[in-house]
Amino acid sequence: MSKVKIIHNLVHEIRSPLFNIKSFLETLYEYYFQLTDSQILEFLEIANQETVRLVKLSSTSLELSKVNSQMSVLHSTLCLKQLIKQVTKSYDITRRHKNISFYVKTPLSSPRVIASYDFSLQVLTNLINNSLKFTYPFGVIVVKLRILNSMSIKSRKKSFLLRIDIVDNGIGISKKNIKLLFNRFKQVSKPKYYAEGLGLGLSIVKELMEVQSKHIILISTTNRGTCVILNF
Repeated sequence: MSKVKIIHNLVHEIRSPLFNIKSFLETLYEYYFQLTDSQILEFLEIANQETVRLVKLSSTSLELSKVNSQMSVLHSTLCLKQLIKQVTKSYDITRRHKNISFYVKTPLSSPRVIASYDFSLQVLTNLINNSLKFTYPFGVIVVKLRILNSMSIKSRKKSFLLRIDIVDNGIGISKKNIKLLFNRFKQVSKPKYYAEGLGLGLSIVKELMEVQSKHIILISTTNRGTCVILNF
């Protein structure tokens, strides 16, 4: 997708929250003394939610520019166990509000991987956020880190492949729509239980993994849940 198209779509998305913020603030300014306390709080809450949405949009534009600029990826030795702990902890309040149970399963110790910290962090953040967004209240999300052994044919040396599974029992995705989710700005038809999103999350995740020469697999069934597999 061209940069012009990316900018066009982002500008289109940004206009909506800006308009909503403007409308609610104007109403508060003009009718403040006629509104009840509960109405004022409701308007401020909506304005705040739209502000958060704007921040996410700006972050998304930065991610897209990084991926499209073909910039060199800074790799380092990365502890995936620590990264999982960091990301899941940051969503602890969100999942409590929705009464969603988090189960994190990691080995006592695991080898480090060569990967980009920033890109891997964004991948996990987007995927956990998606699971929370599309899992019903009182649902379950499981994040599991596994160590898989592999043997190099040339060197005959044993190596390790680390795999992260992110599994939820949310709304799921039909097979025909899975491919659409990896296209930028494409989003499947809105389910009954739906949270606002750009439709950029999974396309960014796929590109951020590929830039690191890593792989992503998505398995999902409608109304049963989704499993995303990351191979490092």
